Amino acid sequence: SYDVRTLLSFHAGAIAGLDCSAVSHHAITCGEDGSVRLFDYVQRRQLYSKTFAAPATCLAVTPLHVDPAGRAALAGFADGVVRLVLRCADEWKLIKCVKPHKKAVTVCKYSPDGSTLATGSDDATIFFFDVAGGALEPIGYVVVPAGVKAMSWAPDSSALLVGCASGDVLEMLKPPKELDTSKTYEIQRPVKFYEFVRPKQPKKEPEKKEGEGGGEEGGGEKKEGEGGEEGGEKKEGEEGAVEGEDGAAASGEAEAALEAEPEEEEDEAYPVHTLEYVPGGDGVFTLTLGGKAAGFIYYCKMDTEQVLSYVPTHDAPLTVLHTSISGRLVVSGAEDGTVRLAKACNDIPVGSPAPPLANFWYGAFSLSESLPHSTPIFFATSPMESPSFLSLGRIAELKKM
Repeated sequence: SYDVRTLLSFHAGAIAGLDCSAVSHHAITCGEDGSVRLFDYVQRRQLYSKTFAAPATCLAVTPLHVDPAGRAALAGFADGVVRLVLRCADEWKLIKCVKPHKKAVTVCKYSPDGSTLATGSDDATIFFFDVAGGALEPIGYVVVPAGVKAMSWAPDSSALLVGCASGDVLEMLKPPKELDTSKTYEIQRPVKFYEFVRPKQPKKEPEKKEGEGGGEEGGGEKKEGEGGEEGGEKKEGEEGAVEGEDGAAASGEAEAALEAEPEEEEDEAYPVHTLEYVPGGDGVFTLTLGGKAAGFIYYCKMDTEQVLSYVPTHDAPLTVLHTSISGRLVVSGAEDGTVRLAKACNDIPVGSPAPPLANFWYGAFSLSESLPHSTPIFFATSPMESPSFLSLGRIAELKKM
């Protein structure tokens, strides 16, 4: 017989969430294998892990104004369960376990004042919890138009901004803690909807084919054909005229298609990928979308019909747009595996489109050809401002510049 010894332990499958401690050199991950793992990124090793029954789908470290020790983390799972775990010397300790949703939990967000937790799910509901004093007491849930993909609290914690898979963007007021839930936990909150209107992009002029155009040489040939006698020369002229008419028709059709494109897309829904309130922006928020609206960070405001401004970014839809702890850097990643690190823009950009953010670093993960192109990238920034990137069970660290 032989002794069995574990050489290395890691996630079996895709990593679903990543966050870093604000007080120590620890990174926490969760994955579709149901495990929640703790890493020491200075020593570059995994410390321990705990596996649960269902795949993990999202993760958030409890902020210091809720847990001053900085040891607690919240994980959401595919079966609708939310678990609060505590980092101990050699294991995770389960503090609280609740099941607010019927489908996968997609996002968890603590309010800036540390009083309320909101969890969103694919079941098109948002559940609110009272977390003051370290508790996790249910307040109630609100039904939204579709599965929740992104959420952001207002800086003063008065409202929650929600983005749905259907493309709906809505803002609801934070519920009070004293509500009558003796019959049902479903509550009604004042809601405002934002109707996104995709800015018209500059039209591209159709490429001209050989033989097209109004040059003198082309015109001369045409006139020569038209003025010939009946016979071969006339037939050649007629064929040239037909070709010219076909080219003009094709050019006209291309221009008509470009002009008609915005009208055809009026009813098209762009799924929300990320959204975030701009600090000090008086209600302005950033929004990134999928579909034909991908490739830009849009600056929007709830009571304004048109997009305020938009900045070019990744070609593929974004999966993460994350601001560092200091607020100086912005890290973004897209479905095509590209990663961008840029200096944060504290002012709302001017222009449509505005100049792109200046890159500090830009690169891409080398993904296997057998892997799907929609591979998500997750980010977290440590207290040392060192972003970490996770994709399909792999971890990479970008050194600060």
